[in-house]
Amino acid sequence: MSYRAGENYVACERCGFKRLASECRKTWDGWVVCADTCWEEKHPALIPHKLEGDKQRAKVVRMPNEYFIEPPEKESP
Repeated sequence: MSYRAGENYVACERCGFKRLASECRKTWDGWVVCADTCWEEKHPALIPHKLEGDKQRAKVVRMPNEYFIEPPEKESP
């Protein structure tokens, strides 16, 4: 690791070693880490997937009309 004009040193946030800025990369969560040893890709389980709509639909269920039959009126004598 030699000095390069116009370039600064940074500390890797994962291992703590001093590296040139050109030898480091920024991870998906914002850490500046060594490009060759400490950098990891984002795990596929952490990438949100686009949800597709459900292709099955619920059947339309309609209740039959309920008819209430009233008892006949009693005739008074």
